[in-house]
Amino acid sequence: MSAILDMNNSFENVCALVLRVSDYKDSDKMLTLLTDGYGKLGVLARRAKRPGSRLMVATQQFSYSRFTIFSYRNRKSINEAEPIHFFLSDRPDIDRLALATYFSDLLEEVADEDCPGDALLRFALNGFSVLERAARSIDHVKSVFEIKLMAIAGFAPLVSACASCGRTHAAKWTLGIEHGCIWCDDCSGHIVGDGAFEMGAGAAAALRYVLDGSRNPFSFELDDTAQRQFSRITEAFVQYHLGRRFASLDYYKDLRYGFNGNKQQEIR
Repeated sequence: MSAILDMNNSFENVCALVLRVSDYKDSDKMLTLLTDGYGKLGVLARRAKRPGSRLMVATQQFSYSRFTIFSYRNRKSINEAEPIHFFLSDRPDIDRLALATYFSDLLEEVADEDCPGDALLRFALNGFSVLERAARSIDHVKSVFEIKLMAIAGFAPLVSACASCGRTHAAKWTLGIEHGCIWCDDCSGHIVGDGAFEMGAGAAAALRYVLDGSRNPFSFELDDTAQRQFSRITEAFVQYHLGRRFASLDYYKDLRYGFNGNKQQEIR
């Protein structure tokens, strides 16, 4: 277990991304942090809501900050905080903010408490940085973030070859969400269970590219048809394997397309 939990009257320095902020009493905040050494942590920021508080900027949602955390009897509070970067401060459009909230919800869902999460934090910072500066469609950023995050969390689908015949090239593929495998068009009749999603070669190549750990997962482009297929698959994969829908996703889709994404569904 971490030093924070094992020691009373201890101070620990961590760098962390603020995933969630909740009001607590009149002037305090409760934060959910994704840290570099301890995974997900819940901490109290005393008097952070007061005007002029030295903790105010560093404890905002989407802030990446350096914290000194004091732990006593399994209670953690912030003693000092220094902001490193506040994501989306220069591009505060509502679509990006809504998508950042969805990213935060996903990270909070998959992160473990009191468990090192360096790889998860590095990916989160990369994802927020891409979202902040992306000139391309942020729907593309969303899809990449979803499937790569699931891979980091241990849910990576097997997409290198057909699960039945081993074929690696085909014009059409089917991903079985439940099984986490792909089948070529000749073998797709073998699929049983829930969640079979058809896709072309472009969307299949995108899955392979993102799941290849040797490259920046965000550095590719898709045509409109492949992107729609890719988006549909990554979103369904997340919902199936995490076992829930996210209100933040519904809000994002309502902003982008209206009626929780029904407009987007019509053009697929």
